[in-house]
Amino acid sequence: DGNTTSALDATRIASDLAAQGVTIFTVSCSVDSNIELLTKIAKIGNGKHFHSPAATDFVNAFNEISQSLPTLIAH
Repeated sequence: DGNTTSALDATRIASDLAAQGVTIFTVSCSVDSNIELLTKIAKIGNGKHFHSPAATDFVNAFNEISQSLPTLIAH
């Protein structure tokens, strides 16, 4: 939900992960979510934030995320 419950700095952690090539997507469902922070984290991680208050929004968010990920083919 993006609300602070820890002394850890989420934006610093996102920056560290992004520097390692990790793409970060965030999804919120509640009106009480810290959408500003979740959007910032996703932007730092070259991803996108989705606010999905309804089940259909949630499904659409994950469909969009899955379509943006590279396809890996293992032999």
